[in-house]
Amino acid sequence: MKTFWRSIPFTSRGMLLAAVVTWIGVGSGRILPAGGMLLAAAVAASVVLARRKLTFWVVVLLVGLASGFASQARDHAVGQAWVPDGPISMEVGVLAGPYPFGDAHRYVVRPGSLGTSVWRGPPVAVVFESTTDARVGDVLMVHGSMRPEPTHVRGRPVSGTLQVDDYVRTRESSNPFIRVGNAVRARVMDATAGGGPGRSLVAGFLIGDTGGVAAADIEAMRQAGLSHFVAVSGSNVALFLAGWWMVTLPLSLNSRLRAWLGLAALGVFVIATRWEPSVVRASGMAALVLAGRLVTWPVDRWMALGITVVCVLLVSPELSGALGFQLSVAATAGVMASPRPDRRPVWLWSTLYVTLGAQLAVAPLLLRLGTIPLLAPVANLLAAPLVTLSTTIAMVGVLIGSEFLVGVAAWLADRVLGVAWAVFGGPQLTSLGLVAVLAGGLAMRSVRMRPLVVAVVVVGLTLGRPSGRSPRHPTVVFVDVGQGDSTILLGPGGEVVLIDGGPDPVGALRELSSRSVTSVDLMIVSHLHADHVTGLVPVISAFPVGSLWHSGHPNAVGPYEELLEEAAAFGIQIRVPPVGTVEHIGPFSLEVIAPLRRYKNPNDQSLVVKVSVGERSVLFTGDVEIVAQSELQPVNADVLKVPHQGAATSDPDWLVAIGSKVAIIPVGNNAYGHPSTDIIAALDSAGTEVLRTDLNGDITLTFAQHGLEWDVDRCDEPGCPPFD
Repeated sequence: MKTFWRSIPFTSRGMLLAAVVTWIGVGSGRILPAGGMLLAAAVAASVVLARRKLTFWVVVLLVGLASGFASQARDHAVGQAWVPDGPISMEVGVLAGPYPFGDAHRYVVRPGSLGTSVWRGPPVAVVFESTTDARVGDVLMVHGSMRPEPTHVRGRPVSGTLQVDDYVRTRESSNPFIRVGNAVRARVMDATAGGGPGRSLVAGFLIGDTGGVAAADIEAMRQAGLSHFVAVSGSNVALFLAGWWMVTLPLSLNSRLRAWLGLAALGVFVIATRWEPSVVRASGMAALVLAGRLVTWPVDRWMALGITVVCVLLVSPELSGALGFQLSVAATAGVMASPRPDRRPVWLWSTLYVTLGAQLAVAPLLLRLGTIPLLAPVANLLAAPLVTLSTTIAMVGVLIGSEFLVGVAAWLADRVLGVAWAVFGGPQLTSLGLVAVLAGGLAMRSVRMRPLVVAVVVVGLTLGRPSGRSPRHPTVVFVDVGQGDSTILLGPGGEVVLIDGGPDPVGALRELSSRSVTSVDLMIVSHLHADHVTGLVPVISAFPVGSLWHSGHPNAVGPYEELLEEAAAFGIQIRVPPVGTVEHIGPFSLEVIAPLRRYKNPNDQSLVVKVSVGERSVLFTGDVEIVAQSELQPVNADVLKVPHQGAATSDPDWLVAIGSKVAIIPVGNNAYGHPSTDIIAALDSAGTEVLRTDLNGDITLTFAQHGLEWDVDRCDEPGCPPFD
């Protein structure tokens, strides 16, 4: 045993290597079956017997494997656990939340009783349709309807979802850290409530809560490389501790007591920020440094990073696959590895080096999501001082209750949003471009190679960024937005028509940005339901929009009302096009087929539009149902967008009479039974090819010279040929 303890490498390099080995072990344990675990243990034992010097590393690997496997088994058990189905009354303890869930709020809770019986059930999600004052640690008596559908909430497995109708808080947490953390969080949220996007963003700077920030603003910050500012990290922890010690300065405490108070403050801060991965990483490193002072064992930043990663992964193995934790660790390593500037002004070069170091470190991870914003270093250089100043002023303002200071912080936060939107839609770097830049950086050391390097980098950047060119032929893209509709029409001359936006607030925005779209000629909202409208709202403020068509339903509420108000505010031409309207946009001819009259059912009030290119056509039907279909004569079209996610609310004979060769069903995971098996069977019997976004991903139709071609992101069949 003494030999084992002596073999532990208590050095920065040793702890970093231990973190890597732990990560490998935990990650493998979460994906390996039980047989693989036994085999790994046997191999590890053989290595230990053969080479005693590797004992420590083998133990670390085995502990990581065991932790990962236990986590995997727990997740599986939660997914298989029984939960009631239907109306229930249940006492629950709040474990985490709130998290935005559309217009609602979602929490993770642990059941304590079911009805009048004690029931220590598995974690479940609860959804509150309206704002609630429930906090972590509270015990609630909730009444509502349970659906036993296993899912994940922010990486946490839950066995079902409870839609809450009513609740009563029976008691608050008795844990002093939780009570103080909740109080700090409530004070921040109260101080930043209302008053525009800047105040909501200040809450993100202070405690990482972006629930009040518009989805479009969050997407703009992400594309500008600024989203890390609302992911609480080391700078936030440092500012919080500095503020904490300033408050306790009059107490004239010695260094040990200050360290103890710092550890206590970190506990409060982690609870107030709801222990997001980046918070856990940053607070863990700070706690190790403070603990090192208590035991007079100096812990440098690299050792702190390694030990923190080991501890966090062993306690929460699910974070091994969490992108947020991966980005936090990589960015921290990049920042710490960045060189110290020897040029003036030091603050300018220091900010630039730190930004570049972090961006290079997280680049491989960001490329998993698609691209890296090329202008991120510039955006960070402009935004970083604003964020630091805003956070500092806001912290003081919240502490002393100064509305003026919080307002100043909000004004500065608005300037950060201005930076984000200024570079929104800018050039993005892909894998090829990144390789060219890195290779160029290494080869630039050779004077002879510099002209060639410059040429290679330019070519790499050109080929390695998303193409902003329009397609060669008219193209229709049915975007996979989940349970909803969104379609983009792209013309060779840069023409863009957007039909519906899906339920994701930033889905359509992200799709347009990824295709380097700079403006939208026509936006069409088929009807008022959120699964078609929500994604259109941020597009209005992000891109110039020529005109907006809608069906004219009188009940303009929710996202539909917001969309019309935003369009009016931006001076966009708003029309309710009558039946027979024909609009020519580039190669596309759009003809309005319905609604024929005013319908009580919003689905029947859908705009039905036939889009033609030459002799080929696509029929967009919104969510039109049987009543409207019975009054509408079938319209021949090569491609049919099946109404209402393929629900049984359509007349199969009407769908078949359209005579389409391909039927597209935009649909996602749902509890409604969409698409209907009867609808699919009717289309199959008619010889219509059925494609679904939940199975095929994005579906692209191209009006090629020789016919209409289709392509999909996912295809289970051997080949997806064009059809005529």
